[in-house]
Amino acid sequence: MLIALSIKGKLFFIDQTLTRPISTSSDLKRWIKCNDMVMGWILNVVAKDISDSFIYTKSARDMWIQLEERYGQANGAKFYQI
Repeated sequence: MLIALSIKGKLFFIDQTLTRPISTSSDLKRWIKCNDMVMGWILNVVAKDISDSFIYTKSARDMWIQLEERYGQANGAKFYQI
């Protein structure tokens, strides 16, 4: 997922380097459109039962943080088995 976002030039939506513009900014509509696109990409690559719990997240960054908190922990036994 990180590689796909990097290729499309959207990695900054999940790595804290880009924040939502203020409501008076002319860039707000473009930011919302790109953020929604990144959220759609993330939702399309995770399993349906997982994506259902993230569907109402407000930003791609928040979605990414929640995914990392829930599923980002390493399992040493699984690594050894692989």
